[in-house]
Amino acid sequence: GNALIFLLTLNNKGRKLFVGDIILSSENLYTDIAEALGVSESHLSRIFKKETGFSVIEYINKLKIKHSTFLLRDTALPIQDISRIIGINDVNYFCRIFKKYMNQTPTQYRKIFK
Repeated sequence: GNALIFLLTLNNKGRKLFVGDIILSSENLYTDIAEALGVSESHLSRIFKKETGFSVIEYINKLKIKHSTFLLRDTALPIQDISRIIGINDVNYFCRIFKKYMNQTPTQYRKIFK
């Protein structure tokens, strides 16, 4: 499957924790991140929100949408394929969150670069 690789950095009592190679389509993504960091899900949630201002899911969605903007701009892939590549199997959900973060639909965004 396709994976979007990213780095999460959290400061936990002065020590830096990181997770690389997270597969965004993971069914248990939140649990996987917490386990990789060696913290509970609730601790991850609190410290992540404190450090970034976003929930883990919001942050991941922002990363997915950012990745999709490159694919929309630089490829001719159908939007449904781009949605799957970034780990969102429901293209309608992808379009909703894309519009939430980008204030336009994926189609509108793509037209800017044609």
